[in-house]
Amino acid sequence: MLLAEEELRNEPVHVTIVGPKDDPRSAALYAAALAYPLANKRAEWWDKREGKLFHHDVDYPDYPDGPAAFACTRNFCSLPVTEPAAIEAQVDRLQRAIAK
Repeated sequence: MLLAEEELRNEPVHVTIVGPKDDPRSAALYAAALAYPLANKRAEWWDKREGKLFHHDVDYPDYPDGPAAFACTRNFCSLPVTEPAAIEAQVDRLQRAIAK
């Protein structure tokens, strides 16, 4: 019951992958976002060729080095990351910031 209350009170961290769905680098980033061990999270994959995201609450920039992942809270987003292993550190930072 306490976990449900916490989830209702706080918006989940969301990780958005910005990159083409036919790019294996995007797929690896998305798999890493899904694998992050957090029950209350939102993971999305945005291929700009498909139009706007369902939850279009952040304007993500085009990243010149290819697909990128952004971890966001209601108030701010992380810097873009291009390596799947870096997603965990970005989400951890946001989780610590939310807890303060």
